Amino acid sequence: MAALNSVLEIDYQALIEVNAKQIIADRAIGKNLMVVGHFPFIGQLRSKVRNLWVMEKEPRSGDLSEEEGYQALAEADVVAITGSCLINHTFDRIMANCKPGSFKVMLGPSTPLSTILLEWGLDVIGGALVEEKSAVLKMVKVGVPFRKMKGIRTVVMTKDTV
Repeated sequence: MAALNSVLEIDYQALIEVNAKQIIADRAIGKNLMVVGHFPFIGQLRSKVRNLWVMEKEPRSGDLSEEEGYQALAEADVVAITGSCLINHTFDRIMANCKPGSFKVMLGPSTPLSTILLEWGLDVIGGALVEEKSAVLKMVKVGVPFRKMKGIRTVVMTKDTV
């Protein structure tokens, strides 16, 4: 995925500087939220949504299995999807099982900032731009988690901005 992201031509005019998790938090208040993959912000959302389901290939306690998750997608008003689903070949099935009219966001550092994803049915794509390469490389070498990295700017692209 990193190789693909490194050669993408990004429409910088279409980017908005905001973290996709904030868009998800705002859209999911009082609604059913499906999160595909584990994200560190899940705990912050539980009390704000009607239902929060986590679908995971390797489920932890309280998660839905992949098959249970595909069924629950039909009930989700908001769907947050990890960019990793493009790598593990689950994107098509996830999208096919989403409730019509649901609000779908792909996010995470592996998410390609490509308008094609919006054409494929996502409403928002959220990713990261590296602004300080040397600082980021140093942090990657020592295993700093993405959410604690400096020199990165989180951005989104929406159907409205392209």
